[in-house]
Amino acid sequence: MKLKRLSKTADPNKRGIKIIYRLKHQVKDDSVDASSTVGNSFGLNPVNLDLMNVPLLKVIEFLCVQQNLKYKVEEHAVIIADKSVQLDEMEVSFYHLPSTLINLIKATSAKGNTDGKDNDINTSFKMYLKDFGVKFSSGSQLEFIASVNRLIIKNTSMEHSKIETFLKYVNKNKPESN
Repeated sequence: MKLKRLSKTADPNKRGIKIIYRLKHQVKDDSVDASSTVGNSFGLNPVNLDLMNVPLLKVIEFLCVQQNLKYKVEEHAVIIADKSVQLDEMEVSFYHLPSTLINLIKATSAKGNTDGKDNDINTSFKMYLKDFGVKFSSGSQLEFIASVNRLIIKNTSMEHSKIETFLKYVNKNKPESN
């Protein structure tokens, strides 16, 4: 494969770039090296490209959009996968929430549903975080524990970074108490 040869030539360590395709139903080793496959053995639609001076990342983005796939760039590999395949490891983090945010979420939750169940509060927290740009993909979870004012979230490290930024923003912009 020409890309693999060129990537080894440009790489000072001569490792090159591997392009890995993760299937919906994982095989034993959890990945298949795309350079060892031929044709349409993955059930993808054929795509013909005639591109010049287009960065590789833009080509990968275009192909993934066309094939309804997602990708992740790692140090020495590009992983392309079906949208149902989880690419990032999930982490669980605990967040102490300011009372101003909890009161705001509870008020919003009460407006939408009068039974006041924790599930409604969890949904409201999730909606606030989504509005701030946090994604909750398959396998992610959120639970608010009211007795200790803590939010327990299972998500990727990238999404945890967004949550931390959101909470810093909320703490910085909370109204002064009189």
